Amino acid sequence: MHSQLDTLMLPKTYPPPYEEHNGTAEEADDGNNHTDKIFVPPRTMKKVMALKTHQERIRMVGEYIMKKGEAVEAKEKALSHQKRALAKTIKDAKNDIKNLRRTYWQRVQNILDAKEPLIRSLLFSKSYGLDLLACDALLAARKDEARLLHKLETEKIEDEFQKASKRVDEEYNALLDAMLASDKQAAEAEV
Repeated sequence: MHSQLDTLMLPKTYPPPYEEHNGTAEEADDGNNHTDKIFVPPRTMKKVMALKTHQERIRMVGEYIMKKGEAVEAKEKALSHQKRALAKTIKDAKNDIKNLRRTYWQRVQNILDAKEPLIRSLLFSKSYGLDLLACDALLAARKDEARLLHKLETEKIEDEFQKASKRVDEEYNALLDAMLASDKQAAEAEV
């Protein structure tokens, strides 16, 4: 009877009830964690709120968010492409060094397989040896060069995004000003 009680009891490592897992659904990653928040600036929102109808306000806010979202998507696409390019460049540098070492060790094996002592003596000569420190320095230099290029390209992408974002804001504000002017003229014509 005592052994049946032991089998019915839950082990101490059993997970606690669901009530104790507060916040896990809210903290789950949905894959859309943008670093740039899309919002309508207060100055622009004042102009939107000055529009006559609610439908125009909603439409204009939707258009603004859509245009800003396109700029953010273009930026993120360019940045992810840039990160992939950096990873590929570093991988290619590592593969080049790996191929260099593999070729060296194949030649060493060929020399060891040689039957003549003169050829074997080449292996131990300093002029034939592989400079491993130079290989590591070459790899480090190529990585640094790739990272510097990546940094410059990332700054260029960020700068282009800022320009595109500013252009969207200017175009949108000009459109709002034109709409407000036409609303004002229509109101004056009614009076």
